[in-house]
Amino acid sequence: MFNIPNSARNGVPFVAVLRFSTARSPAMKSHRDRPFQQSIFFSVSLSKVVLAIFYHCLVVSASGQGQPTPKPETTPLIPPTGQPSATPTAEPQLPENKGVGEETKPLIPAIQSPTPGPTAAKNLPSDVAAQLDRQYQEALQVHRVRPSFFSPLNLIEAVRLALFQNPDLRLANEDAQLARGSLKQATGQFDAKGGGLVGYSKTYIASANNASQKQVSQVITQTLTETLQQLRINPGANIGELVNQSATKAGGAASIDELQTVIAGFFVTKSLRNGVDLTVDYTPNLLDFQDQLAWPPATHEVNFELGFSITKFGTNFTAADETAARKDYEASLLTLGHAATKAVFNTVQAYWKEAAALERFYIADRSYRVNETLLSLTQELAKAQTIPQTEVSLAMAHKAEAFSARSAALIEALNAAKELAATLGLTEQQLRALPFASERFPILEDLALSRINLISLTDTALARRLDRLAAVASVDSKRVLTDKARVDLAPDVKVSVGAGGSLIDNRQSGSGGSGYSLQPTFKANVSLTYTFANNKKEGALLSAQANLDKSILSLEDVSRDIALSVQNDVETMLQQQQEIAQGALAVNYYTRSLTDMRERFRLGTATLIDTIQAEDRLDKAEAALIDAKSSLAQFIAKLRFDTATILTKNTALRTPGFPKSVEKLEIKREAFVTLPDLSKEAGPEITDRNYEPNIKYISGRPPWHH
Repeated sequence: MFNIPNSARNGVPFVAVLRFSTARSPAMKSHRDRPFQQSIFFSVSLSKVVLAIFYHCLVVSASGQGQPTPKPETTPLIPPTGQPSATPTAEPQLPENKGVGEETKPLIPAIQSPTPGPTAAKNLPSDVAAQLDRQYQEALQVHRVRPSFFSPLNLIEAVRLALFQNPDLRLANEDAQLARGSLKQATGQFDAKGGGLVGYSKTYIASANNASQKQVSQVITQTLTETLQQLRINPGANIGELVNQSATKAGGAASIDELQTVIAGFFVTKSLRNGVDLTVDYTPNLLDFQDQLAWPPATHEVNFELGFSITKFGTNFTAADETAARKDYEASLLTLGHAATKAVFNTVQAYWKEAAALERFYIADRSYRVNETLLSLTQELAKAQTIPQTEVSLAMAHKAEAFSARSAALIEALNAAKELAATLGLTEQQLRALPFASERFPILEDLALSRINLISLTDTALARRLDRLAAVASVDSKRVLTDKARVDLAPDVKVSVGAGGSLIDNRQSGSGGSGYSLQPTFKANVSLTYTFANNKKEGALLSAQANLDKSILSLEDVSRDIALSVQNDVETMLQQQQEIAQGALAVNYYTRSLTDMRERFRLGTATLIDTIQAEDRLDKAEAALIDAKSSLAQFIAKLRFDTATILTKNTALRTPGFPKSVEKLEIKREAFVTLPDLSKEAGPEITDRNYEPNIKYISGRPPWHH
């Protein structure tokens, strides 16, 4: 075959190709059963005159009047991949890149053969070739089908479900209630306490001249026996008279004396947060001077007492436990808000992971269908005896491998759907079908990230992140307890003073007067408590200081993680945008390469292995592009999470959260697929369902607004 390009008429270098092939007989075929090919390639650059003479010689040689003498240099007849097989022309242009998230139409092969080569035209009918081409173009399309065991779920619905049902968020709500319970317990030490006691007793004392202990016992025994017998005969008898009669009868010469005792007292005590203890007690005397019951009381005694510690005085010590518990409660509310943002972030991450798994399944399905068309083409070429029959086995093997890869991709999608369902906290009634991530990956403007002020964004993130604010509150709590433990090392010197008075009824006191008289009383006490070794309190200080240091280290870790995460998010997203752009080009080029390689395989200038390798490279490029898109989508949500802009005050939660914790829910898709918007206040807003305005530690507003 001779090829004289038209460009030779313009004086540019041209290429003349002399091509012939020799096919071995069946007995001489090698173990690979491939035809032996040889080609001679030479090129000459001459002036227009020489070109005309040489062209004339070639025409004569081609007509059988002369044979050209091949040069000793030989090159492969089939040009290397990417080189033209005929006259060099301008490189075919790929379709215009429409962007990361848009689809492109099927590519037209660079090698177009309206009239196939001699072998193909002879052995492969044109209608069969056209049908195979249509099947191939259809197989190149991505079919985004939804299996029956999936239920479609958009991103907003997924976030909404997570805020209602996410298990980590519900546990954080209960943790807030635990902290609130600890706070109420710490507040209980300052509750006012009151009490009282009333008691009565009556004692009989037998007195007789020279009466022995044995005689007294006999008198008591006989008295009880006689009394019980009389009661059995006459149950309605007066018990007091029966006892007197029985005692007189049993004692004979002995006499029985009665001794009555009445105890009554009431008190109220209150511990103030500054360390002062107040006590008021009232004691009435219900016996007169003859030890007989009297009403109204013969004496009214009232006392007031005030006590405090000189060395451990003040709210910094006395109310330290309550103050620390209040800060822990505020930290738990902040942690609850952070748990809500984390639940949303984890949901978005799981959503895009499932979307990526589904995209990989679609690509695996397309790969299987492309391999089906390659198998059909291979079978037709083998039937036409253009290629050996052994190539059919290779095509069938690769089709089976593609089917296995498609099954593995579907299993991966099922596992991703399972992870999303677990993140959402779906119930068994809701799991009739697995969630299906139906949305496509978001797209960022090329210059959007370059306009971000990284320093300002980092400072804002440090000020907004709820987990960092919770860590600050925890540090304050531990510092309060440390200060208390340090003060507690000092000796305890307590002072108490009291005053009171007795209001006496003169008529019942035996003084013979009338009316009431007042007898005032005063008292003062000082006590000292000193521990020599003081190991217990020194150990408490060491423990409190260690807890404070740990909370400071935790705060530093959170702050460092925020700063590093924000910087890493922005830089990573910049690289991912470039990766996506280049990955999209790679997919387009590999799609073109696969189409060209298939055409060359049909024409007999490429092998099936070359075509399979081109298809594998396309699959890898598609998978890399999907991973890059998914990673960018996840990092957009991560930057939102790291800067506390994934939820705002438009979403409100309440505690306790059972049965539902969401009071207000206003979310938009832009909050999860666009760059941070710092104009809105960080959220969500946390309120206490059991708001108690008379208890000062429950404000009804998030503690970060204080």
